Amino acid sequence: RRHSALRMIMEAVGIQNLLLLDSPRLKAACWIMYDDKQKLSGTHSRFMSRYALAVLYHSTQGPKWKKSEGWMTAAHECNWRGVECSRGKVTKLDLGFNALNGLIPREVALLKELRELDLNGNDIQGVLPHKMMDELKKLKILKLHMNNILGKIPSEIGLMKS
Repeated sequence: RRHSALRMIMEAVGIQNLLLLDSPRLKAACWIMYDDKQKLSGTHSRFMSRYALAVLYHSTQGPKWKKSEGWMTAAHECNWRGVECSRGKVTKLDLGFNALNGLIPREVALLKELRELDLNGNDIQGVLPHKMMDELKKLKILKLHMNNILGKIPSEIGLMKS
C-alpha cells in the first residue's frame, strides 16, 4: 500500500518537490501513508483527492483555521468542513473567511471534478499555481477576493462560465 501511495504522489508532484524537509507536500505524504486511518492504496479513486486536500491544509496553516472539523481525520473527505462532493468526488471547496494563510498549492489541480473554489477573505499569498486553470477544466466559480494574491490573473479565467 505504501509503495503504491508513494509512487502515485511522486508521479503527481515530482520527487524533488516531495523531498523538501518540512514541506506541506511531505507532511501530506507522510500523513496519507502512515497516519490516515482510511489506508487507501495509491490507485484508489479517492487517494489523490485526500492527498491534494492534505497539501492544501498544510500549505495554509490548517491547524490555525477557524473551522477545520474533520480535516486530517479518518472521516471521508466529503465530510470535512467546507468540502462538498457529488458521487464521492470533491466538487466544491468553501473555505472563505476561515483564516487560511499561505500559498495555494498546485495540488489543488488534482481535484479534477472541482467546480467551485472559494478562498475569499483569507490571507492567501503569492501567485496562482502555473497551469492550475488549465487542469481544472470543470471549475466554474473562483472566489479569491480579499487576499494577497500577486502576479497576473491567468487568461483562462476569462473562459470560465460564471
